[in-house]
Amino acid sequence: MSLFKAQNILPNYFFQSIIQCLFGIIKKVFICLFYISTTSPLIYALMKAIKSLALAMLIFAAFFANGQNLTIYRSTLSVQETENKFVQLLKEADLVYFETVIHDEIASKRDLKIPPTRVVIFEDPELVTRLIKCNQTTALEMPLKMLIWEENEDVYVGFVDPKLMSKRFLLQDCDDVLDDLARLMVKLASNVIRSS
Repeated sequence: MSLFKAQNILPNYFFQSIIQCLFGIIKKVFICLFYISTTSPLIYALMKAIKSLALAMLIFAAFFANGQNLTIYRSTLSVQETENKFVQLLKEADLVYFETVIHDEIASKRDLKIPPTRVVIFEDPELVTRLIKCNQTTALEMPLKMLIWEENEDVYVGFVDPKLMSKRFLLQDCDDVLDDLARLMVKLASNVIRSS
């Protein structure tokens, strides 16, 4: 078993909290300096520097907000073998398997070439029903998806943490089902690489 990255190193909310705090401080300093900037060129230069810092922090926050959402495991099997094993695990767990989108095959039909890339689409009817009962807009994120791909001759299994829906859909009182969904995804990904 080879574990590439079991969980996100730092949750998104950690970075967002830091960025929000820093932006709040910068905003207050900026407002204070605005009132006295008309009389001092030094203060005006300082305000320009603060604007540049704020822009850099915004870019930093956007980078980490998008870069920390994927949980990734490394598989020792090929993409096809990993996919077959994953689908088998879904059926054994009595989960609903919808289909596998084979992106590399779709690309090759258009004379394009990408490394093997598959998305397995499936559902746990009980958990998904609980989530949708909690908030119907979460149905936009269903069914569940697991990405299996090859990169630099290594094969990976990855998924977006379901807990991120809490912020995306401003969910309240849905933490239990989101935790259950996250545990399911981790368990499935762990089992597919463990059995490899």
